[in-house]
Amino acid sequence: MRRVILFFSFMLMAVSASAQVNPSAAESVLTFSHNTFYLDGQAIPSAQLPVVLGQEAYQTYRNAKGLKTAGIVCTSVGGVALVGGLIGMICGFASGSAGGVVDGVFGTAALIAGGSVAIPGIVLWCVGGSAIENIPLEYNSKNHRTAYLAPASSGMGLALNF
Repeated sequence: MRRVILFFSFMLMAVSASAQVNPSAAESVLTFSHNTFYLDGQAIPSAQLPVVLGQEAYQTYRNAKGLKTAGIVCTSVGGVALVGGLIGMICGFASGSAGGVVDGVFGTAALIAGGSVAIPGIVLWCVGGSAIENIPLEYNSKNHRTAYLAPASSGMGLALNF
């Protein structure tokens, strides 16, 4: 009888604990949108980012921003070279003279160079952007670690959710 009472008291405690809301988790949530970090819906000035994020997360942000910027520059330069190479190839093939062959060769070289710069630029851009978007997830998970008691999915026993 004692075990049954103990079991039901734990189940009641688990149900009541799972219904509680963590007020600190709702108070400070970091988000990133339109190249700006927001804390509780308020934009964070770039001068305050090291204080809010902490040194480790801020260093990750600086590295990711550098990757993203390098990716944008490489993609832009590569895109210009691709367009120039395409124009050179079209002009070279449209002309039947010896100068047109030279234009075609330079156009092909510009296409190869532009592609070899633009493709890694796109990769750098995506990797940097993804790393920046992961910073709020890491920040929120580190700053809101709380434990809740909840009933287990089978309805028997207790589960501890983090």
